[in-house]
Amino acid sequence: MKKVALSKVAKIDRTVASEDECVNLPYVGLEHIEKDSGSFVDDFIPTPLNMLATNFRFTPQHVLYGKLRPYLNKVILPTFDGVCTTEILPILPIPEQLDRKYLWAFLISPKFVKWASSQVSGANLPRLDPKLLAEYEIPLPSLEDQKRFAQVISHYERLKLQQREAKRQAGILFQSLLNEEFS
Repeated sequence: MKKVALSKVAKIDRTVASEDECVNLPYVGLEHIEKDSGSFVDDFIPTPLNMLATNFRFTPQHVLYGKLRPYLNKVILPTFDGVCTTEILPILPIPEQLDRKYLWAFLISPKFVKWASSQVSGANLPRLDPKLLAEYEIPLPSLEDQKRFAQVISHYERLKLQQREAKRQAGILFQSLLNEEFS
C-alpha cells in the first residue's frame, strides 16, 4: 500500500469564520468532543456561542482534529456547518482521493495518536504543529477499499450508538426503580 503526505490528499482548512458566522453557526470546542471515542459528548447540542473570537469555519465535509494535547485523541466527523476553536483543525479531504471517514478512523488510530503525541511542542499546552500533520505520510489504499472500510466503521458507529442509548435507558430505569422504592 502506498503512503502519501496528508497535504497531497487533504487540506488543513484554517478559514477564519466571519463575525456573522461566529454568532450564528454552532460552535464546537475541545470540551464538546469526547476523548478517544470520535464522538461528541453526550450533552452536546450544536448551538451558537455568540462569541466574537477567532474561530475556524467547517462543513460536514471536514474532519475536525484537536491539535491541543493530541494524546486526548479528539477527532470528530461533524454533520453540520459550524465554527470551532483554533485548537481544532478542520481537515478537508479531496473526495476523489481520500474518504472522509477513512481519514477520521486513521486520525483516531492508536498508531497515529502515539506519533502525534510524540511530536508536540509546548510544555503547559502541548500542540501538534499543523505543518507536521500536513507532512505526515498516511497509508492510502484505493478509494474503493477506503469506502469499504468506511462502511465497516459506519456499522460499528451504529452499534456504538445503540449501546450508548441502551445504557442511557438502563440508567433511567434504574433511577425510576430507586425513586419508586424509596420515595
